[in-house]
Amino acid sequence: MFRNVKENVRVLILMNEINNKLCLDHPSIFNNITLIYWQHWDNQTLVQNSLYHLKDVKWLDKSSCENTAHLLASMHLSIRTANENHTQKLPHINNHTFTKFVEK
Repeated sequence: MFRNVKENVRVLILMNEINNKLCLDHPSIFNNITLIYWQHWDNQTLVQNSLYHLKDVKWLDKSSCENTAHLLASMHLSIRTANENHTQKLPHINNHTFTKFVEK
C-alpha cells in the first residue's frame, strides 16, 4: 500500500521569484523532485486567456468582451509589477479585496 502512495503522490509548490531563496534553504527537498518552471504570461497571452473565459458571457458584445479582456490583463500586470517592486509589496490584494473595492 505505501509503495503505491509513494509512487503516486504529487505535491504542488507555488512560489514567486522573490522566494527563490527557498531552493537554497531547503536543498534536500528540491534536489529530489522534478521542477516545472512557468514564466509569467505576457500581455497578449493574458488577453487571449481572458477572451477564452469570456467567450460564453452572453451579455457582453464583442467590443465589450475585448475591452474587458484587455482590462483584466492590464490589472494582472499592474499587480504583478507592483509585487515585483520591493518597495511596493501588495500582499493584501487578492480577488476578494479587489472585488470589494470595485463594488464600492
